Amino acid sequence: MDTIKITRIERKKHSKGLWSIFAEETHIADLHEDVIVKHRITPGKILSSEDVERLLESQERAKVMESAIRLISHRMRSKKELLDSLRRKGYSDELAEDVIGGLMEKGYVDDQGFAKMYAQSLLEYRKNGSRAVQMKLSQKGISSEIARSVVEELTSEDKEYEAALELAMKKLKGSYKNEDRDGIYRKLGGFLSRKGYPYEIVMKVLRSVTK
Repeated sequence: MDTIKITRIERKKHSKGLWSIFAEETHIADLHEDVIVKHRITPGKILSSEDVERLLESQERAKVMESAIRLISHRMRSKKELLDSLRRKGYSDELAEDVIGGLMEKGYVDDQGFAKMYAQSLLEYRKNGSRAVQMKLSQKGISSEIARSVVEELTSEDKEYEAALELAMKKLKGSYKNEDRDGIYRKLGGFLSRKGYPYEIVMKVLRSVTK
């Protein structure tokens, strides 16, 4: 059939924002209300097969957009996190990239903002060192340039030293309180290194606490 005539549009039960369109009694598609409005779908409208294909493409894009917005409404996400989540839902890379690009233009997906927020959490609450923060940002898909600039903005050698020293003092008052000098060097040095503190900071803290 080259063309079809829309004869009926009715709200789809138990599906918020979805409408079913019919040609006579034949169900053509379930479309989001935004797609209905965008393509001006009304009873009596004549659609070609190409029109129907475009409608279905618009509907698929609306589904991806809805999924993406639902994801970022729960918490801020990097572009890579959002893309990976949409892939797992079965959407094509091309469509997911297109939707994310639109969201980035509107400021809803912002790697710089995400990196700053995530880095602050790692530095302030988890007491991670700069090396660990940059590595974890990289795992979230943040570019090395953005990761480096954010870490440089949020921390400094003095701040890292103070944070590492605070962690060290807690360990010395707790699980390391009966350790000798060699044990402190070995265990505390390993602990601070695993937390992502640079070698220079680790050694400075070890010198301070073993005086």
